[in-house]
Amino acid sequence: MQRHAAKAAHQPLERQRTCPVPRVQVFELAGEQATPVADLRGHEGPVWQVAWAHPKFGQMLASCSFDHRVIIWKEVTEGQWTQVGAGGSRC
Repeated sequence: MQRHAAKAAHQPLERQRTCPVPRVQVFELAGEQATPVADLRGHEGPVWQVAWAHPKFGQMLASCSFDHRVIIWKEVTEGQWTQVGAGGSRC
């Protein structure tokens, strides 16, 4: 199985519309099947973009939100994610 799907909760995944909420969802991909494995919460506004780090850094991603913050997330154990960095200003 590969784990490399993430979406901002308000962004469409395969053209499905969802509600604007301040979270990132991580999915395990196996063929056509996408199983949610993590629900990352830390933003105070809708998340509008996510980006994965290069695989040499492990399972890491960055999320940015309308709260004017970028959060760096890292999977520390299978399915357990933590914030390893955050920046920006809150208005």
